[in-house]
Amino acid sequence: NTEIDSEELPGGDLATFNVPGPVGRDGLEKQFDRTLQGMPGGTIFRVDPSGYRINPPLEKRLPVQGKNITCTLDMDIQQVAEEGLGEYTGAAVMLEVKTGEVLALASKPDFADGGWLNRAHSGLYMPGSTFKLITAIAGFRKGSLDVDSIYHTNGSYVLSRKVFRDHRGCITGEIDFRTAIEHSVNTYFYNFGVITGVDAIAAEAKRFGLDQKTGIELPYETRHMLVGTPEWKKNVSRLKENWYPGDTVNLAIGQGFINVTPLQMACVVASLARNETRTRPTLIHVEKRPTQKTEPIGISDEQYRALLDGMKRVVSSDGGSGRLGRVNGLEIAGKTGTAQFRTPKGTLELAWFVGFAPADNPEVAWAVLVESDTPDEGFAGGRYAAPIAKFMLEKWREKKEAARQLAPKIGN
Repeated sequence: NTEIDSEELPGGDLATFNVPGPVGRDGLEKQFDRTLQGMPGGTIFRVDPSGYRINPPLEKRLPVQGKNITCTLDMDIQQVAEEGLGEYTGAAVMLEVKTGEVLALASKPDFADGGWLNRAHSGLYMPGSTFKLITAIAGFRKGSLDVDSIYHTNGSYVLSRKVFRDHRGCITGEIDFRTAIEHSVNTYFYNFGVITGVDAIAAEAKRFGLDQKTGIELPYETRHMLVGTPEWKKNVSRLKENWYPGDTVNLAIGQGFINVTPLQMACVVASLARNETRTRPTLIHVEKRPTQKTEPIGISDEQYRALLDGMKRVVSSDGGSGRLGRVNGLEIAGKTGTAQFRTPKGTLELAWFVGFAPADNPEVAWAVLVESDTPDEGFAGGRYAAPIAKFMLEKWREKKEAARQLAPKIGN
Protein backbone atom coordinates (compact mmCIF):
# COMPACT_ATOMS: atom_id res chain seq x y z
CA ASN A 1 0.00 0.00 0.00
CA THR A 2 1.60 3.31 -1.10
CA GLU A 3 -1.03 5.52 0.47
CA ILE A 4 0.55 8.06 2.86
CA ASP A 5 -1.11 10.16 5.50
CA SER A 6 0.00 13.59 4.23
CA GLU A 7 -0.76 15.17 7.59
CA GLU A 8 2.28 13.38 8.99
CA LEU A 9 4.63 15.05 6.52
CA PRO A 10 5.78 18.68 6.30
CA GLY A 11 4.60 20.97 3.53
CA GLY A 12 0.97 21.23 4.46
CA ASP A 13 0.72 24.34 2.33
CA LEU A 14 1.97 22.46 -0.74
CA ALA A 15 -0.03 20.54 -3.31
CA THR A 16 0.59 16.79 -2.80
CA PHE A 17 -0.77 13.51 -4.17
CA ASN A 18 -0.53 9.84 -3.35
CA VAL A 19 -1.34 6.59 -5.11
CA PRO A 20 -3.42 4.02 -3.17
CA GLY A 21 -2.22 0.43 -3.43
CA PRO A 22 -3.92 -2.93 -2.88
CA VAL A 23 -5.51 -3.61 0.49
CA GLY A 24 -6.84 -6.75 2.13
CA ARG A 25 -10.62 -6.82 1.88
CA ASP A 26 -11.49 -10.15 3.50
CA GLY A 27 -10.08 -13.02 5.51
CA LEU A 28 -6.62 -12.88 7.00
CA GLU A 29 -5.58 -10.23 4.47
CA LYS A 30 -8.16 -7.86 5.92
CA GLN A 31 -7.57 -8.80 9.54
CA PHE A 32 -3.77 -8.38 9.31
CA ASP A 33 -3.57 -5.78 6.58
CA ARG A 34 -1.48 -3.32 8.61
CA THR A 35 0.96 -6.03 9.67
CA LEU A 36 1.36 -7.36 6.13
CA GLN A 37 1.57 -3.94 4.51
CA GLY A 38 4.23 -2.49 6.77
CA MET A 39 4.70 1.28 6.49
CA PRO A 40 4.77 3.06 3.12
CA GLY A 41 7.58 5.35 2.16
CA GLY A 42 7.43 8.64 0.30
CA THR A 43 9.30 11.70 -0.88
CA ILE A 44 8.23 15.36 -1.14
CA PHE A 45 9.91 17.48 -3.82
CA ARG A 46 9.56 21.15 -4.59
CA VAL A 47 8.96 21.69 -8.33
CA ASP A 48 9.50 24.77 -10.49
CA PRO A 49 6.78 26.34 -12.67
CA SER A 50 7.69 23.91 -15.46
CA GLY A 51 7.13 20.91 -13.24
CA TYR A 52 10.77 19.91 -12.80
CA ARG A 53 11.81 18.62 -9.41
CA ILE A 54 14.25 20.66 -7.37
CA ASN A 55 16.74 18.66 -5.32
CA PRO A 56 17.30 17.92 -2.53
CA PRO A 57 13.81 16.68 -1.52
CA LEU A 58 12.02 18.47 1.30
CA GLU A 59 11.25 15.17 3.02
CA LYS A 60 12.07 11.54 2.37
CA ARG A 61 10.80 8.52 4.27
CA LEU A 62 11.93 4.98 3.53
CA PRO A 63 9.29 2.26 3.50
CA VAL A 64 9.19 -0.33 6.26
CA GLN A 65 8.86 -3.92 5.08
CA GLY A 66 5.68 -5.67 6.18
CA LYS A 67 5.87 -8.78 8.33
CA ASN A 68 4.98 -12.28 7.20
CA ILE A 69 2.41 -14.40 8.98
CA THR A 70 2.24 -18.18 8.77
CA CYS A 71 -1.23 -19.60 8.34
CA THR A 72 -2.14 -22.83 10.15
CA LEU A 73 -4.25 -24.24 7.32
CA ASP A 74 -3.00 -27.53 5.93
CA MET A 75 -3.73 -27.15 2.23
CA ASP A 76 -3.97 -30.91 1.65
CA ILE A 77 -6.57 -31.36 4.40
CA GLN A 78 -8.32 -28.18 3.27
CA GLN A 79 -8.50 -29.55 -0.27
CA VAL A 80 -10.03 -32.89 0.70
CA ALA A 81 -12.53 -31.06 2.94
CA GLU A 82 -13.61 -28.91 -0.01
CA GLU A 83 -13.70 -31.90 -2.34
CA GLY A 84 -15.70 -33.87 0.22
CA LEU A 85 -18.30 -31.13 0.46
CA GLY A 86 -18.43 -31.05 -3.32
CA GLU A 87 -21.68 -29.48 -4.49
CA TYR A 88 -23.28 -29.67 -1.05
CA THR A 89 -23.98 -26.54 0.93
CA GLY A 90 -22.14 -26.75 4.24
CA ALA A 91 -18.88 -26.45 6.12
CA ALA A 92 -16.03 -28.61 7.43
CA VAL A 93 -13.59 -27.62 10.18
CA MET A 94 -10.60 -29.44 11.65
CA LEU A 95 -8.55 -28.22 14.63
CA GLU A 96 -5.48 -29.35 16.52
CA VAL A 97 -6.81 -30.36 19.93
CA LYS A 98 -3.93 -29.07 22.05
CA THR A 99 -3.28 -25.73 20.37
CA GLY A 100 -6.54 -24.81 18.63
CA GLU A 101 -4.66 -24.29 15.35
CA VAL A 102 -7.07 -24.61 12.41
CA LEU A 103 -6.07 -27.23 9.83
CA ALA A 104 -9.16 -26.88 7.64
CA LEU A 105 -11.90 -24.27 7.41
CA ALA A 106 -13.97 -25.12 4.35
CA SER A 107 -17.27 -23.58 3.29
CA LYS A 108 -19.46 -24.37 0.30
CA PRO A 109 -20.48 -22.76 -1.93
CA ASP A 110 -17.22 -20.82 -1.88
CA PHE A 111 -16.21 -17.57 -3.59
CA ALA A 112 -15.57 -19.39 -6.86
CA ASP A 113 -19.18 -20.62 -6.82
CA GLY A 114 -20.62 -17.24 -5.92
CA GLY A 115 -20.90 -17.95 -2.21
CA TRP A 116 -20.08 -14.96 -0.01
CA LEU A 117 -21.06 -16.42 3.37
CA ASN A 118 -18.36 -18.38 5.17
CA ARG A 119 -20.60 -20.96 6.78
CA ALA A 120 -17.82 -22.27 9.01
CA HIS A 121 -17.78 -19.21 11.27
CA SER A 122 -20.80 -17.19 10.14
CA GLY A 123 -23.44 -19.80 9.31
CA LEU A 124 -25.93 -20.45 12.12
CA TYR A 125 -27.50 -23.87 12.55
CA MET A 126 -29.30 -26.01 15.10
CA PRO A 127 -26.70 -28.58 16.25
CA GLY A 128 -29.13 -31.48 16.43
CA SER A 129 -28.00 -34.55 18.35
CA THR A 130 -24.38 -33.38 18.59
CA PHE A 131 -25.77 -31.18 21.39
CA LYS A 132 -26.58 -34.32 23.40
CA LEU A 133 -22.96 -34.20 24.54
CA ILE A 134 -23.77 -30.93 26.31
CA THR A 135 -27.06 -32.28 27.69
CA ALA A 136 -25.24 -35.33 29.08
CA ILE A 137 -22.58 -33.22 30.80
CA ALA A 138 -25.26 -30.95 32.26
CA GLY A 139 -27.07 -34.01 33.63
CA PHE A 140 -23.87 -35.44 35.11
CA ARG A 141 -23.00 -32.16 36.81
CA LYS A 142 -26.48 -31.68 38.19
CA GLY A 143 -26.79 -35.27 39.36
CA SER A 144 -29.92 -35.99 37.32
CA LEU A 145 -28.04 -38.43 35.06
CA ASP A 146 -25.32 -40.98 35.70
CA VAL A 147 -23.49 -43.67 33.79
CA ASP A 148 -25.91 -46.33 35.10
CA SER A 149 -29.10 -44.39 34.29
CA ILE A 150 -31.59 -46.56 32.39
CA TYR A 151 -34.62 -45.48 30.38
CA HIS A 152 -37.19 -47.81 28.87
CA THR A 153 -38.37 -46.51 25.53
CA ASN A 154 -40.99 -47.68 23.08
CA GLY A 155 -39.91 -45.02 20.58
CA SER A 156 -41.99 -42.15 21.92
CA TYR A 157 -41.96 -39.75 24.86
CA VAL A 158 -45.14 -38.10 26.12
CA LEU A 159 -45.10 -34.76 27.90
CA SER A 160 -48.22 -32.70 28.62
CA ARG A 161 -50.20 -34.88 26.19
CA LYS A 162 -47.76 -34.09 23.40
CA VAL A 163 -45.83 -36.95 21.82
CA PHE A 164 -42.13 -36.60 20.92
CA ARG A 165 -40.76 -39.49 18.90
CA ASP A 166 -37.41 -41.10 18.24
CA HIS A 167 -35.89 -40.77 14.81
CA ARG A 168 -36.50 -43.36 12.16
CA GLY A 169 -35.35 -46.89 12.94
CA CYS A 170 -34.14 -46.21 16.48
CA ILE A 171 -33.85 -49.05 18.97
CA THR A 172 -36.35 -49.63 21.78
CA GLY A 173 -36.36 -51.31 25.19
CA GLU A 174 -34.03 -50.78 28.17
CA ILE A 175 -31.46 -48.17 27.13
CA ASP A 176 -28.35 -47.33 29.14
CA PHE A 177 -26.26 -44.18 28.77
CA ARG A 178 -23.55 -45.55 26.45
CA THR A 179 -26.16 -47.09 24.17
CA ALA A 180 -28.12 -43.84 24.11
CA ILE A 181 -25.02 -42.04 22.81
CA GLU A 182 -24.13 -44.85 20.38
CA HIS A 183 -27.56 -44.93 18.73
CA SER A 184 -28.46 -41.31 19.47
CA VAL A 185 -31.71 -42.25 21.22
CA ASN A 186 -33.84 -39.10 21.37
CA THR A 187 -36.30 -40.37 23.96
CA TYR A 188 -33.48 -41.07 26.42
CA PHE A 189 -32.36 -37.46 26.21
CA TYR A 190 -35.92 -36.11 26.20
CA ASN A 191 -36.46 -37.82 29.55
CA PHE A 192 -33.21 -36.87 31.24
CA GLY A 193 -33.17 -33.45 29.60
CA VAL A 194 -36.49 -32.57 31.22
CA ILE A 195 -35.27 -33.91 34.58
CA THR A 196 -32.05 -31.88 34.25
CA GLY A 197 -33.93 -28.73 33.26
CA VAL A 198 -33.38 -25.88 30.84
CA ASP A 199 -31.35 -23.77 33.27
CA ALA A 200 -28.65 -26.41 33.75
CA ILE A 201 -28.52 -27.31 30.05
CA ALA A 202 -28.29 -23.67 28.93
CA ALA A 203 -25.66 -22.91 31.56
CA GLU A 204 -23.53 -25.81 30.32
CA ALA A 205 -23.84 -24.68 26.71
CA LYS A 206 -22.66 -21.23 27.74
CA ARG A 207 -19.80 -22.69 29.77
CA PHE A 208 -18.58 -24.27 26.52
CA GLY A 209 -18.86 -20.88 24.78
CA LEU A 210 -21.84 -21.58 22.52
CA ASP A 211 -23.30 -18.14 23.25
CA GLN A 212 -20.12 -16.28 22.20
CA LYS A 213 -17.84 -15.67 19.25
CA THR A 214 -14.83 -17.96 19.18
CA GLY A 215 -12.42 -15.08 18.60
CA ILE A 216 -10.83 -16.56 15.48
CA GLU A 217 -8.69 -14.05 13.59
CA LEU A 218 -11.20 -13.46 10.81
CA PRO A 219 -13.58 -10.60 10.12
CA TYR A 220 -17.33 -11.08 10.05
CA GLU A 221 -17.60 -13.94 12.56
CA THR A 222 -21.26 -13.94 13.49
CA ARG A 223 -22.31 -12.71 16.91
CA HIS A 224 -25.91 -13.91 16.57
CA MET A 225 -25.46 -17.39 18.01
CA LEU A 226 -28.23 -18.37 20.42
CA VAL A 227 -28.62 -20.46 23.54
CA GLY A 228 -32.27 -20.12 24.48
CA THR A 229 -33.42 -19.58 28.07
CA PRO A 230 -36.76 -18.76 29.70
CA GLU A 231 -35.60 -15.19 30.34
CA TRP A 232 -34.54 -14.76 26.69
CA LYS A 233 -37.82 -16.14 25.34
CA LYS A 234 -39.95 -14.00 27.65
CA ASN A 235 -38.07 -10.69 27.51
CA VAL A 236 -35.71 -10.65 24.51
CA SER A 237 -37.15 -12.77 21.72
CA ARG A 238 -39.84 -11.56 19.38
CA LEU A 239 -42.17 -14.20 20.81
CA LYS A 240 -42.40 -12.58 24.27
CA GLU A 241 -43.89 -15.72 25.76
CA ASN A 242 -43.20 -18.25 28.49
CA TRP A 243 -40.80 -21.16 28.14
CA TYR A 244 -42.75 -24.40 27.77
CA PRO A 245 -41.69 -27.93 28.79
CA GLY A 246 -41.67 -28.85 25.11
CA ASP A 247 -38.98 -26.21 24.56
CA THR A 248 -36.75 -28.10 26.99
CA VAL A 249 -37.48 -31.37 25.19
CA ASN A 250 -36.31 -29.82 21.92
CA LEU A 251 -33.28 -28.13 23.46
CA ALA A 252 -32.13 -31.42 24.99
CA ILE A 253 -31.53 -32.81 21.47
CA GLY A 254 -30.18 -29.60 19.94
CA GLN A 255 -33.31 -28.26 18.28
CA GLY A 256 -35.60 -25.31 18.84
CA PHE A 257 -34.04 -22.25 20.42
CA ILE A 258 -30.39 -23.04 19.78
CA ASN A 259 -28.15 -21.81 16.94
CA VAL A 260 -24.40 -22.35 16.64
CA THR A 261 -21.66 -22.33 14.01
CA PRO A 262 -19.67 -25.34 12.78
CA LEU A 263 -16.52 -23.68 14.15
CA GLN A 264 -18.11 -23.46 17.60
CA MET A 265 -18.96 -27.17 17.55
CA ALA A 266 -15.40 -28.03 16.50
CA CYS A 267 -14.21 -26.03 19.51
CA VAL A 268 -16.67 -27.90 21.77
CA VAL A 269 -15.31 -31.33 20.82
CA ALA A 270 -11.69 -30.10 20.92
CA SER A 271 -12.35 -28.94 24.48
CA LEU A 272 -14.10 -32.20 25.33
CA ALA A 273 -11.07 -34.09 24.00
CA ARG A 274 -8.92 -32.30 26.64
CA ASN A 275 -11.62 -32.74 29.33
CA GLU A 276 -11.97 -28.94 29.40
CA THR A 277 -14.58 -26.36 28.42
CA ARG A 278 -12.99 -23.85 26.02
CA THR A 279 -10.81 -23.83 22.91
CA ARG A 280 -9.62 -20.65 21.22
CA PRO A 281 -9.19 -21.41 17.49
CA THR A 282 -6.37 -19.69 15.65
CA LEU A 283 -5.28 -19.36 12.04
CA ILE A 284 -1.81 -18.03 12.94
CA HIS A 285 0.87 -20.66 13.34
CA VAL A 286 3.37 -20.23 16.15
CA GLU A 287 6.30 -22.60 16.66
CA LYS A 288 6.01 -24.57 19.91
CA ARG A 289 2.65 -23.04 20.76
CA PRO A 290 1.73 -24.17 24.30
CA THR A 291 -1.22 -26.44 24.97
CA GLN A 292 -4.38 -24.54 25.76
CA LYS A 293 -5.49 -24.84 29.36
CA THR A 294 -9.01 -23.88 30.41
CA GLU A 295 -11.64 -24.75 33.01
CA PRO A 296 -12.07 -28.52 33.57
CA ILE A 297 -15.45 -29.98 32.62
CA GLY A 298 -16.01 -31.05 36.20
CA ILE A 299 -17.36 -34.57 35.82
CA SER A 300 -15.98 -37.74 37.37
CA ASP A 301 -13.47 -39.97 35.61
CA GLU A 302 -16.14 -42.67 35.36
CA GLN A 303 -18.58 -40.24 33.72
CA TYR A 304 -15.94 -39.00 31.30
CA ARG A 305 -15.02 -42.58 30.33
CA ALA A 306 -18.68 -43.46 29.79
CA LEU A 307 -19.15 -40.46 27.51
CA LEU A 308 -15.98 -41.39 25.62
CA ASP A 309 -17.07 -45.03 25.35
CA GLY A 310 -20.40 -44.01 23.88
CA MET A 311 -18.69 -41.73 21.35
CA LYS A 312 -16.30 -44.53 20.36
CA ARG A 313 -19.22 -46.86 19.78
CA VAL A 314 -20.90 -44.25 17.54
CA VAL A 315 -18.17 -45.03 15.00
CA SER A 316 -16.87 -48.51 15.85
CA SER A 317 -20.06 -50.53 16.37
CA ASP A 318 -21.98 -52.01 13.46
CA GLY A 319 -25.11 -50.18 14.60
CA GLY A 320 -23.34 -46.93 15.45
CA SER A 321 -24.79 -43.83 13.82
CA GLY A 322 -21.33 -42.68 12.64
CA ARG A 323 -19.95 -45.95 11.27
CA LEU A 324 -19.42 -44.42 7.80
CA GLY A 325 -16.77 -42.22 9.40
CA ARG A 326 -14.50 -45.14 10.29
CA VAL A 327 -10.82 -45.01 9.39
CA ASN A 328 -9.04 -48.37 9.57
CA GLY A 329 -6.54 -48.51 12.38
CA LEU A 330 -7.68 -45.23 13.96
CA GLU A 331 -9.96 -45.19 17.00
CA ILE A 332 -12.42 -42.30 16.73
CA ALA A 333 -14.77 -40.66 19.22
CA GLY A 334 -17.68 -39.12 17.34
CA LYS A 335 -21.26 -37.93 17.49
CA THR A 336 -23.73 -37.57 14.66
CA GLY A 337 -26.63 -35.18 14.50
CA THR A 338 -29.63 -34.37 12.37
CA ALA A 339 -31.82 -31.29 12.78
CA GLN A 340 -34.95 -30.19 10.95
CA PHE A 341 -35.84 -26.64 10.00
CA ARG A 342 -38.80 -25.25 8.14
CA THR A 343 -38.49 -23.22 4.97
CA PRO A 344 -40.99 -21.96 2.36
CA LYS A 345 -40.00 -25.03 0.31
CA GLY A 346 -40.81 -27.41 3.16
CA THR A 347 -38.91 -29.09 6.00
CA LEU A 348 -35.19 -29.40 5.30
CA GLU A 349 -32.56 -31.24 7.33
CA LEU A 350 -29.05 -30.56 8.60
CA ALA A 351 -26.52 -33.38 8.81
CA TRP A 352 -23.72 -33.15 11.42
CA PHE A 353 -20.72 -35.21 12.43
CA VAL A 354 -18.33 -34.03 15.15
CA GLY A 355 -15.57 -35.78 17.05
CA PHE A 356 -11.90 -36.22 17.81
CA ALA A 357 -9.12 -38.75 17.20
CA PRO A 358 -7.24 -40.77 18.27
CA ALA A 359 -9.94 -41.31 20.87
CA ASP A 360 -7.66 -42.01 23.86
CA ASN A 361 -4.90 -39.55 22.96
CA PRO A 362 -6.66 -36.86 20.91
CA GLU A 363 -4.72 -34.80 18.38
CA VAL A 364 -7.40 -33.45 16.02
CA ALA A 365 -11.06 -32.51 16.36
CA TRP A 366 -13.61 -31.66 13.70
CA ALA A 367 -17.12 -30.61 12.85
CA VAL A 368 -18.84 -31.23 9.51
CA LEU A 369 -22.22 -29.72 8.58
CA VAL A 370 -24.17 -30.40 5.39
CA GLU A 371 -27.50 -28.78 4.43
CA SER A 372 -30.14 -30.68 2.48
CA ASP A 373 -31.88 -28.94 -0.41
CA THR A 374 -34.80 -31.31 -0.91
CA PRO A 375 -37.87 -31.02 1.34
CA ASP A 376 -38.66 -33.98 3.61
CA GLU A 377 -35.54 -35.84 2.52
CA GLY A 378 -33.86 -38.09 5.10
CA PHE A 379 -30.49 -36.41 5.59
CA ALA A 380 -28.80 -38.15 8.53
CA GLY A 381 -25.42 -36.93 9.75
CA GLY A 382 -23.96 -40.42 9.70
CA ARG A 383 -24.72 -40.79 6.01
CA TYR A 384 -23.77 -37.38 4.62
CA ALA A 385 -21.38 -35.69 7.08
CA ALA A 386 -19.37 -38.62 8.49
CA PRO A 387 -17.72 -39.59 5.16
CA ILE A 388 -16.39 -36.03 4.75
CA ALA A 389 -14.73 -36.23 8.17
CA LYS A 390 -13.30 -39.59 7.12
CA PHE A 391 -11.61 -37.97 4.11
CA MET A 392 -10.00 -35.32 6.33
CA LEU A 393 -8.85 -37.90 8.88
CA GLU A 394 -7.33 -40.15 6.24
CA LYS A 395 -5.36 -37.25 4.80
CA TRP A 396 -4.28 -36.11 8.28
CA ARG A 397 -3.04 -39.61 9.17
CA GLU A 398 -1.31 -39.99 5.80
CA LYS A 399 0.63 -36.77 6.33
CA LYS A 400 1.46 -37.65 9.93
CA GLU A 401 2.85 -41.03 8.86
CA ALA A 402 4.89 -39.44 6.06
CA ALA A 403 6.37 -36.94 8.53
CA ARG A 404 7.19 -39.76 10.96
CA GLN A 405 9.06 -41.72 8.30
CA LEU A 406 10.95 -38.63 7.18
CA ALA A 407 12.02 -37.57 10.68
CA PRO A 408 14.90 -40.09 11.11
CA LYS A 409 16.33 -39.16 7.70
CA ILE A 410 16.36 -35.48 8.66
CA GLY A 411 18.05 -36.33 11.96
CA ASN A 412 20.86 -38.14 10.12
